[in-house]
Amino acid sequence: SSDSEFVTIGARRHLWKVPLEKGGPSPIFELSDLMLGGTWSPDGRSIIYSILHQGIYEVSAGGGAAKMLIPVDRSAGGDHFDTPYLLPARRTGRTLLYASQTSGAMHDIVLHSLESGRRSVLAENALNAVYSASGHVLYGQLTDGQEVIMALPFSVATMKPTGDAFRVARNSLLPSVSRDGTLVYPTAEGWPRIQLTWHDRRGHKIAAVGPLEAIENISSLSPDGRSVAFTAFQSMRRVIWVLDVIRGTKARLTFSPKAEANPVWSPTGKEIAFCSNRQKFWDIYTSPADGSGEAKVLVSGPLVKILDDWSPDGRFLVYEMEDAKTGHDLWYLKKRQDGSGYESAAFLRTPAQEGQARFSPDARYLAYASNESGRSEVYVRRFPDGSGKQQISVNGGSLPSWRKDKKELFYLDSETLVSVSISTKPVLSIGEMRRLFTDPGLSGTRLSSYFSSDAMYSASADGQRFLLPEISGPVPPRVIQVVENWFAEFRDRPKGDR
Repeated sequence: SSDSEFVTIGARRHLWKVPLEKGGPSPIFELSDLMLGGTWSPDGRSIIYSILHQGIYEVSAGGGAAKMLIPVDRSAGGDHFDTPYLLPARRTGRTLLYASQTSGAMHDIVLHSLESGRRSVLAENALNAVYSASGHVLYGQLTDGQEVIMALPFSVATMKPTGDAFRVARNSLLPSVSRDGTLVYPTAEGWPRIQLTWHDRRGHKIAAVGPLEAIENISSLSPDGRSVAFTAFQSMRRVIWVLDVIRGTKARLTFSPKAEANPVWSPTGKEIAFCSNRQKFWDIYTSPADGSGEAKVLVSGPLVKILDDWSPDGRFLVYEMEDAKTGHDLWYLKKRQDGSGYESAAFLRTPAQEGQARFSPDARYLAYASNESGRSEVYVRRFPDGSGKQQISVNGGSLPSWRKDKKELFYLDSETLVSVSISTKPVLSIGEMRRLFTDPGLSGTRLSSYFSSDAMYSASADGQRFLLPEISGPVPPRVIQVVENWFAEFRDRPKGDR
């Protein structure tokens, strides 16, 4: 807060006000979705905050109804706004800094007048902007693959830059500065190196696979079990690689300067479908698995799409699509009979969040995760009509995966891999549930924020082995740097008014 008496926290679907000295947290109001940062007004009377895929709101610090200030324009490719920051007041009205992201792309720092609606981009590939009384806007930026904190000389009188940006610190994207000029930021040296490892049904390590990588997530194994596609960070960009799990060699599949993720094998093993924002929006593409040809777009549009699975008969691809009203919904692509491409249709659209869908080996059922009960659980429905819903997990579940002979369905319960015996003929029948083993790599808890929530394991066709990520060596430490009077070192640099 502006008086340094309180901290606001977005947690448990509420915005909370926590006194720093005495007393416990008190809820201000209920959040409609994930909060992406906020800022107090200088007089402490209101809080301005961002909600995922919706926009920027303002609410009284004492609670009450929230007012929309800046909506996300999804039709123009807008995705979300991060970390709004209210600049010092001036007579012509209030102005916000925030990070704006289009579908799947990097963030840009935007200067936005709340009175006129006029907006301009201050910095590209940047986020987490704050204002320093020294006359600078500080922000994090990705430059030549490096995380750096930059300072842009800036005048709050004219709301314009007064010089060129310069580097203040390395290995961080998160500056915070106090009124007296104390700069605080966390640092970390690079990404942890991940080793893919085979584990048996008891969780015992069998063998390591391939070289160390800065892996984000694992896709399913290829149909013949010889290769695995995965997403890794290359110069701070998501890149898709294909690893031969027998020989331990790898080949890069995608070379776009944009982000690529969520690789999924075709049932023949000759193609890999994936998501990319190479044409502005986060769309679904397919490419020859050996990298010999150009990628082709399967479905495009302004809404964010996350590819989940390809049906064993090759006729369908299931994916998640984010909607501003209903959140994550499940859609599928169906191959046209004339072979001219695919057409899309909704599978499941509800107010709950649905995702992580996987086809049964006979393509008659779809397993997926949903938070309709208030927490993530695994369900199965008939495909494609969506009828006959059955709940599989009972105490929380995510990331379902079918055994190829249709005898088992696996899923995660936090860090534990669970097996459920299952049969799809003549009708869906659910049998015994067994907890196989627990491993921190299954949920990414040991990896902190480095791991996404997707694809923490991949099961072999017979369900006897599981490919898991494992950190090799220490995680790069995070250190909080505190620099008093940070601008003293840069007094001769150009600056705006203080």
